Amino acid sequence: MFEKLERGLFMCFLFAIVGVTGIFWKRIWDLREEQIQFLRLAEEVKTVRDETEVMEYAFRGEKDMLPEYKGLWEENGDLAGWVSIDGTGIDYPVMWTPDDPEYYLHRNFEREKSYGGTPFAAGSGFDLGGEGCVFLYGHNMRNGSMFADLLKYREKSYWENHPVICLDSLWEHRRFQVFSVLYAKEEDWTEPEGLFYQRKPETKAEKADFFKRLKEAGFYGTGIEFEKDSVMVLLVTCSYQERDGRFVVAGIESDK
Repeated sequence: MFEKLERGLFMCFLFAIVGVTGIFWKRIWDLREEQIQFLRLAEEVKTVRDETEVMEYAFRGEKDMLPEYKGLWEENGDLAGWVSIDGTGIDYPVMWTPDDPEYYLHRNFEREKSYGGTPFAAGSGFDLGGEGCVFLYGHNMRNGSMFADLLKYREKSYWENHPVICLDSLWEHRRFQVFSVLYAKEEDWTEPEGLFYQRKPETKAEKADFFKRLKEAGFYGTGIEFEKDSVMVLLVTCSYQERDGRFVVAGIESDK
């Protein structure tokens, strides 16, 4: 009797191990397929860009959409732009759904369920071609995809080799110099005294103050100063230095 019970328990344990292993490898496979899909999108953008004559584009409504994004936007009107950092794995579309900001948290570009999701922008009145402060969110995936490379900015040498964030709207190319890298807590968004709580700097003075606070919270100095009424972008991903931690890489628009 006890032998049958032991055999039964062993079989249950074995089936559980097989099930967990299967789930693990399926997730690995799904993440691989999702990343291949994003690589295809990035290659499509690069191909059109390389084949198109260089032209000057202005803001929405004034001139044509950048040709490398027109086809993708026709496929999915939630596309707001594209974020990339040379020499890193960050090269992704940016989505925006104002009525449901986290819609793409676990959805791919085709709006299908996805563990890794798609980078997205949040905030009312958001416009990648505007003059405010842009927050972009993306997962930190263990396979190194999505915004995982942001955590490498913890080392100053990585910032020195990757100092520029390219963040295009659908109408123009824009470049941002990384000026601060910092840890943040969930409370920074939810508590009134938090660094990012309902923060929408609009005037030059408000932006300068926000810029100063971000620099003071940074791991190291970058030598970049606030010189004009510039747009800022903050790339945000999960960090595991503490529960509900966040890792933030902040950039300010630059002509360099």
